[in-house]
Amino acid sequence: MRLYVLALFGAMVVCLGGAQADTLWFSGNNKLEGHVLRKTRENTNFKLIYGGNLVVENQDISRTETEPFVIYLLKRGDYYLEERKDSEQALKNYRDALKLKPDDPYITERIEWGVLSQ
Repeated sequence: MRLYVLALFGAMVVCLGGAQADTLWFSGNNKLEGHVLRKTRENTNFKLIYGGNLVVENQDISRTETEPFVIYLLKRGDYYLEERKDSEQALKNYRDALKLKPDDPYITERIEWGVLSQ
């Protein structure tokens, strides 16, 4: 039971506090935006902004840029609002970002933008 509680707490820390937004860069200035779920010596498991998962061989990645996880949530919200015209999913991502960074005026503006687009 104790091990289960510790594992659950560890998962919460990774999901909330330790998560990062990442950009994987490849040759020719090609890039993917999302966040790294898991990285081994051989490959990287990557969750894309639009929700798909991808496993990339590390030798194909030229560099990785890391940003706070709140940036991932904002980019994901923007994707859903602009590309998919799904304001509900966009608002969910914006509200999740606001939980990580309460009272941020930029995030609040994004939420208002999402509500207006409905």
